[in-house]
Amino acid sequence: MFVHHVNNLCLATWNVNSLGKPDKRKKVLFSLKSIRYDIVFLQECYLSVSDSENYAKDGLGNVFCGSGTSQSRGVITLVNKQLQCKCLKETKDEYGRILIILMEKGISKHILPKY
Repeated sequence: MFVHHVNNLCLATWNVNSLGKPDKRKKVLFSLKSIRYDIVFLQECYLSVSDSENYAKDGLGNVFCGSGTSQSRGVITLVNKQLQCKCLKETKDEYGRILIILMEKGISKHILPKY
């Protein structure tokens, strides 16, 4: 996992190399809950949309997902709910490789790309 602090935001990116196994999902969830992130970009998740929506139920904040097949691709962007952002637009490709989110926080607008 790579963590970077920019403009008072904690950003993290992580190639999780599959979240298909329950034990791996638990380890990733535990790690995500232990860092104080604002935005996390996960790639190579290998999850369906319904699987990725479970992350929202686990209290990880707002979940945006670009899914491929269960054997390939898949990106997830998690935005901490305490960040109080509003999603203006979400764009993704059909292959689960690209996810772009236009967010608004106060008077600022931010583009969150994940390729």
